[in-house]
Amino acid sequence: MKLKTNTNKKSKKINSFFSLRKFMAVALFFIATNSFAQLVNENFEGGTFPPTGWTQSINTSLPWALSTSASAYGIGSKSAMMNFYSLYTGFETLNTPVFTVAPSGSFLQFDEAYAAYAAGIYYDSLQILTSSDGGITFIPLIVLHGGDTGALNTGGLDYAPFIPAANQWQTFSIPIPAGTNMIQF
Repeated sequence: MKLKTNTNKKSKKINSFFSLRKFMAVALFFIATNSFAQLVNENFEGGTFPPTGWTQSINTSLPWALSTSASAYGIGSKSAMMNFYSLYTGFETLNTPVFTVAPSGSFLQFDEAYAAYAAGIYYDSLQILTSSDGGITFIPLIVLHGGDTGALNTGGLDYAPFIPAANQWQTFSIPIPAGTNMIQF
């Protein structure tokens, strides 16, 4: 995922992989930038998960995990993954480290891939929240829906575990509030 301000500077590709129901993997190549420097940069290519400074919940037996099966657009080999195929109820969270306060005009950018298991039956979602107090409280930023017709769906229906091909990714760019210093997925 990428978090950056709206500048004319080119930024690196990001690796983020959501593949819900069968296999939601999110390679959150998260970069937070402003016009002078990056605030957060994560592509999950390191050997530790969650990466240093990141935290995750373990509310179920299926927390966020590191996938070595896919990375956005075929760049790299790893991503963060949520196995929604086996997660029938409950939720898990993955939090960025606290970063420098985002100025006005900043946005979160991430790549994702998702396939639904069956039409009209499963409705997974990815909720993204922001914090301006280092994670003490969070406010909802956006909910992206999966299923067969949701905005997350890039892979159609897939009855086998979904491992996205390089061409099954899309990029989201979402404005975040000024003052944000942590993001939760």
